[in-house]
Amino acid sequence: MRGHVAAQYAVKVSNKFDALQECEDDRTPDELWQETKEIQLETAKETVGYARHTREKTYITEETCSLIRQKREAKQSNPQEYKRLKPIVQQKLREDKNKEIEQQCEELELASKRGNMRKLFHATRTLTKKF
Repeated sequence: MRGHVAAQYAVKVSNKFDALQECEDDRTPDELWQETKEIQLETAKETVGYARHTREKTYITEETCSLIRQKREAKQSNPQEYKRLKPIVQQKLREDKNKEIEQQCEELELASKRGNMRKLFHATRTLTKKF
């Protein structure tokens, strides 16, 4: 799939540059550069699109995410609701984090029992990193 997108991008860019070469105007290098830049950005947007930012903290559940969104909305409009939701969200985040740590510890123990050193060191590294 990745090669297909790259080929599609290359074809679209070359087609647009062919059309650009047919226009024989007296343009400055700055104008040519601006057109080149616009062609590449526009074509990339059409074929590749934008990558969505993924959550770095994968342990946060959807339920907690929805509470976070509600808290953010309440901060704008309803201060009492915000004060009510803030400790609830903090508690849910702590629970989610503790579940993730317990799961990683179980994986660590399992890797240790099986003698899988690669997985053991990887799990140790992920467990001891900063959350």
